[in-house]
Amino acid sequence: MQSETTNQPPDGKTEFRPSKVQFAYFSMVLAWAANVLFFFATTNPDLVMPGKGSIQLADFVGYYEAAKLGAAGANLYDFNTQLAALNQIIAPAHSDIAWAIPYPPTFYFLAAPLSMLSLTDAYVFWKFISVPIGLLVTSVLLFAQERFSKIDRAAILVAIISNTPALLAIRAGQFSFVALALVSLYCWSFLQKRSILAGLCLGLLGVVKPHYAIFLAIPVFTMRRWKVLASAVPLAAIVVSATVMRFGVHILPDYVHYLSEVYTSANYTGISPADQVNLRALVMYDLLHLPTSNVVVAFGTISLLLGLAASLWLWIKSSNKPELFGWVMAVTLVLSLFFGPHVHIHDCLMLAVAAILTIPSVSPSVVFKEKDMAYRIWCMTLLLYPLVSFISFNLSIFGSAIRTYPVLAQNLILAVSGTIYVVRQWKRSNIAEASEAS
Repeated sequence: MQSETTNQPPDGKTEFRPSKVQFAYFSMVLAWAANVLFFFATTNPDLVMPGKGSIQLADFVGYYEAAKLGAAGANLYDFNTQLAALNQIIAPAHSDIAWAIPYPPTFYFLAAPLSMLSLTDAYVFWKFISVPIGLLVTSVLLFAQERFSKIDRAAILVAIISNTPALLAIRAGQFSFVALALVSLYCWSFLQKRSILAGLCLGLLGVVKPHYAIFLAIPVFTMRRWKVLASAVPLAAIVVSATVMRFGVHILPDYVHYLSEVYTSANYTGISPADQVNLRALVMYDLLHLPTSNVVVAFGTISLLLGLAASLWLWIKSSNKPELFGWVMAVTLVLSLFFGPHVHIHDCLMLAVAAILTIPSVSPSVVFKEKDMAYRIWCMTLLLYPLVSFISFNLSIFGSAIRTYPVLAQNLILAVSGTIYVVRQWKRSNIAEASEAS
């Protein structure tokens, strides 16, 4: 897959003329993106799907239930309370198993306004707010990368839509596009040294997705960016304080107990730990084939600590190499996905940020000019993400594992290749510094 280049255009960027193979690939990606957007704009999925002896629910039903519980000021993590709220929402269907909502109490508090709408209206409102916000805010980070041409930027925006994580996020009404917006804006503002904005993004992410926020907080401490904390901590403290005032101090230990219970109790569904795409799923389910137990939950904690340690090591070693900050931020995002305790396919939409920060172009010929094998593997894994998604998603009618395994494999490849490349860049930088000193 080679492409041709011609003379430099007025803006100084190399004009990209794709080969026939590349043109066919980009056409496929564009067609799939158009299909996803058409589905997004015109069709709402069945949020409640009763069946013989079972009932299937879209993830947004859990969000809506959290909104109802938050608005009612109920005992959020009580089994009977959650089950009663669920059955009220899905009536006339009925369930004897509660739908797990493993979000912190701050999420219930922030989601409460959605309860003013019906389930369907809340879903429509959510998707028409979250998806455009995700794309628009990500464009801020994308357009800040001066190395990209107009074609690159357009192709990357299309690729953000034409992948399995995006499609599943839209269909399920997931939080993924808002998370993408927060992470994109955080990375842009952190790298641009806009500390207050970075802190606000980090604080908001921390009260909704704390397991990702702690990874992104590592560069704040290693780089001593205290102004970021000066805006992140007060925002998080205000939300936490309001939540405690609303639900009571007991809500915090209740949440910790709830997290351990939803993974191991038969009274809850909706977690699907075996379908996750992190290290715990790879080791505990795919390799060892263990049933969910306290051992598996403990391994998730160990995995999280390993990922945090690896990220901390990368940032400490790169602290005096600002040219690597974008790369280390991208690898940190990958590590948060691979080592995180709770990671589903739709969460991997955040890989778009890693791609924006690192790939040189959407053209493979540009990628292959780099001699470093780890660099080429990293970039091509990201460039081929839409194609792999298209194939695996359409073949998933034969089993969900066909859709899950490629994403898990890609996360593993990115974690290894990205780490190797950053380490090699350290060595090259040290050699260059030694050469200059001599």
